Amino acid sequence: MSNLRSRVLPSLLAAALVAVLAACGGGSSDADATASSTSRPAAAQTTTTEKPTTTTTEAPKADPATRAEAASRVFDEGDFPEGWTVAVKPLDYAGEGIDDDDDCTNPDGGPLSKIPLGAAAGGPTMRAPGYPAFISSWAATFEDEAQATAFSEQVATPEHAACTAEALQAAGGKGRKDYKVTVTSGPPAERGVGQDHRVAADSFEISDGGEVASIVYTDTFQVGRTVVTVNLELGPMTDEQGAAASAVEAELRGKKFA
Repeated sequence: MSNLRSRVLPSLLAAALVAVLAACGGGSSDADATASSTSRPAAAQTTTTEKPTTTTTEAPKADPATRAEAASRVFDEGDFPEGWTVAVKPLDYAGEGIDDDDDCTNPDGGPLSKIPLGAAAGGPTMRAPGYPAFISSWAATFEDEAQATAFSEQVATPEHAACTAEALQAAGGKGRKDYKVTVTSGPPAERGVGQDHRVAADSFEISDGGEVASIVYTDTFQVGRTVVTVNLELGPMTDEQGAAASAVEAELRGKKFA
């Protein structure tokens, strides 16, 4: 990573990237937190008219075991070594669900749109001490392993990687003429797909002004009925620092996915 030159500070990129790479939290899946509907009563036989009534229906919520399973798979602040600090707070999946405007990860009718409120969890985006490496994670626990596999297959496609690159471009490229996001993923076998629960692995090169500013590695893992996405962003740093950040990410996975 020593050949990277900083034209866009990765610390500024992290906030924009987390909204794209962490399943665009802050909205809702098909199971919104609440859904309001207005009903008009049938016409009365008298001349008196009644005002419309408004009812609020609570969306289905995940059971405690599902919520606990999703939460247990993400990387919490306390899981990181000393010196790592919170760069971006975790998104509120439990309270707000998953954004239904996210056409990449949560398209209409897709597997993710069917999970109940609270079946997804997110960890904070953590920054390494003294150099621009960032690690974040989010998880979704499905009703069964078959649904989890359907989601894994969705995010493993080249189309999903291309869609993610476009979303990253839109999120970080506002007002930057020379800002560019490029998919750099290699063949699945070379990316470790099929090993250590990994079902998908993508990478994205972010450049500004013709110089590389950041490289983002997005790996997806399936553990039973839970699918976890881990993001590792590496800015300008030495090879030793890049290796150290990668080792932290691997150690966290070893603990959470065992």
